[in-house]
Amino acid sequence: MNKRNSYPALLIVLYNPSHEDLQNIINMSNNYKGIVVDNSPLPNFQNENINNFEYISFGKNYGIGFAQEYGIKCLIRKKEISHIFFLDQDTRVDVHYINLMLSEYERISNSNIKLALLGPRVVNFDTNQEYYSKHESNKDSISDFVYRKNIISSGSCISCSILKVVGYPNSALFIDYVDSEWCWRINKIGYVCCQTKKISITHRIGEKTINLGVMQDIISKPFRYYFQYRNYLWLLKVKYVPKKWKIKNGIRLCLRLFYLPFFTTSYRGCYKNMFKGIKDGITKKGIN
Repeated sequence: MNKRNSYPALLIVLYNPSHEDLQNIINMSNNYKGIVVDNSPLPNFQNENINNFEYISFGKNYGIGFAQEYGIKCLIRKKEISHIFFLDQDTRVDVHYINLMLSEYERISNSNIKLALLGPRVVNFDTNQEYYSKHESNKDSISDFVYRKNIISSGSCISCSILKVVGYPNSALFIDYVDSEWCWRINKIGYVCCQTKKISITHRIGEKTINLGVMQDIISKPFRYYFQYRNYLWLLKVKYVPKKWKIKNGIRLCLRLFYLPFFTTSYRGCYKNMFKGIKDGITKKGIN
């Protein structure tokens, strides 16, 4: 591929976005090319194109994993696309973000590192603190980037040539742990995921973050608990999923059964989804 004629593309997944989210997409479509995949029950745009963005509306929520996989397959057919950037509907980036991340990707890749996925520093919108998995530390920090076993996909980018090697996100997981499982699978085949310290984004993580002293937890919408418990039981049996994550996340999910009513008024709906997720996780319902 001729680098002079190549360009990055954005992949944005929607689900019942706000008016502000839609306006942000229109603004980005003036400067970049890409695809918007909409999981909302009703279309948010009337045309098949939003300036430089292709627009796909499913009319049904198939989950972020399926939407990402669909968008990747659409984009990767265009041979002139060099990299794909993943953005959530509420992620905000400035006009320099894409070029800065591309420069970082190239710099790290040229450091004799088998880089697959590169993400920015993620700052929790609610706490204003940097977010990263509590199952790992910064001990592998190398100058201005950090190796991560898993990173949040929003704001991240990957080379299309590498994407063909490492594969796509797992659509069967629907939403929770989609990012993590993909990163662990990438690690399994010898590639790495990194986070640059030079670039950051602000991202809303869940409904709110609660501090329990020895640990933090993220309060989510009730339907999310179905996928968290079901997917955990699925991933418990997967060999390349880190044992440390299995143990710590298992403890957190068990403890949550006791403390959740103190932090949300929707706990009845949460419990209903938890127990259904546990049942389907044990019976492997919905797994490919």
